[in-house]
Amino acid sequence: MNLLWIALISVFVFAEKVVTAGQFVARASGMVLIVTALWMLFQNAVTVPGV
Repeated sequence: MNLLWIALISVFVFAEKVVTAGQFVARASGMVLIVTALWMLFQNAVTVPGV
């Protein structure tokens, strides 16, 4: 795993624990990750030959 990704994940965890609106941070980061995953899925589905 790339060191940059580990640092980004640790920033999210730190924000969830320290910020008073930690629940909001957790839900917002979850939504961003889900949207990113769906975007990557559909992007790959369109570019795969034979689909």
